[in-house]
Amino acid sequence: MRDRVTVHDWMIRVAATYGRVLVERAEGLGHAEPGEYLLIYRRDSVWASWGIGCGIDGYVLWESIRGATVGIFPTLHTALAEIIA
Repeated sequence: MRDRVTVHDWMIRVAATYGRVLVERAEGLGHAEPGEYLLIYRRDSVWASWGIGCGIDGYVLWESIRGATVGIFPTLHTALAEIIA
């Protein structure tokens, strides 16, 4: 539930000016599970600029444009904080 609140808060504060967020998750789960991910789009962009995946070791942030992993973070909040607008 904490992750859902974190994403919602981030979407209100940042994504409203940045773009949109697409959440892919398993049906019926109230918390992040390995394999779930977020795709973050810049305004008016067809392709996601950033992705955050829930892994066994933490949240993996990658930059889609460069095809590069930025890092693995202990919380979703810290991964979202690394996104450069």
